[in-house]
Amino acid sequence: MNEQYLYPQNLKSQAKMWLWNLRDLVIIGAALLLSVLAIAQLKAVLPLAITIGYAFRRKPFSSVL
Repeated sequence: MNEQYLYPQNLKSQAKMWLWNLRDLVIIGAALLLSVLAIAQLKAVLPLAITIGYAFRRKPFSSVL
């Protein structure tokens, strides 16, 4: 039972999805949910604008080019 396991070379890289860190996606998703609730209940668009601004601020500039 001499099994060999193959691992990726860089196990210390950050988890990413669609060029964002997973932590940022969780924050953006929760803020988006709260923004939609704010629009539905209070007719306030400012939380949505802040959420979109945060999402574009956290996206890497190298992915835009």
